[in-house]
Amino acid sequence: MSFVNQRANSKIKTPADFIALARELKKEGQVLVQCDGVFDLVHPGHIDYFWRAKSKGDILYVVLVGDHYVRKGPNRPIFDQNLRSMWIAALEMVDFVIINDDYGPRQIIEAVQPHFLVKGAEYQTHPTSGFVLDKNLVESYGGKVEFVLELAHSTDIIQKICRTFPSSEQP
Repeated sequence: MSFVNQRANSKIKTPADFIALARELKKEGQVLVQCDGVFDLVHPGHIDYFWRAKSKGDILYVVLVGDHYVRKGPNRPIFDQNLRSMWIAALEMVDFVIINDDYGPRQIIEAVQPHFLVKGAEYQTHPTSGFVLDKNLVESYGGKVEFVLELAHSTDIIQKICRTFPSSEQP
C-alpha cells in the first residue's frame, strides 16, 4: 500500500468511530464542518467546494452516501464507496470521511452536531425535503447552514462524456 493510500485510509472512519472522535474534537474547541453527498466522480468543482467548506472551521468531515443509498439513476454510482471514500480522503483539506450506511446524514448530524453544515447553492434555491429536515436540525442546536456555489456537478460531467463519446453499440 502506498503512503497516500495509508494516509487516506487513516482518515476514513465508521460512523460510530467518528462520532466518538467528534466528541473529543469538540471538547478541544475544534469547529466541525460537515459536507455530505455521493461524490461519484471527484472533479474540480468538488475540490473548490471542499476548500470553501474547510474555510468555515477546523475539521472538515465528509459524509459519503453508501452505495446502497445512491439514487442518481441506473448504473450509479460509477465508482464504489471504497474508491470514492479513498479519493476524498486523499484530499488535503478533508480531515475525515465517513461512509454512511443510512439513507441520509441526519443520524450523523444529530450525534455530532457540527457547527456548520455546508451544501451546494442548489439546495438554497431548490431544497429537498430531506435537506429541509437536516437544516432545521442543525439550526435547532445553534449550528449554521452555509451554501457555496458549485462549479460543476458530476451528473452533468458524466452526461457530457456520454454525449462526447457515444457508445458504438446499437440498442
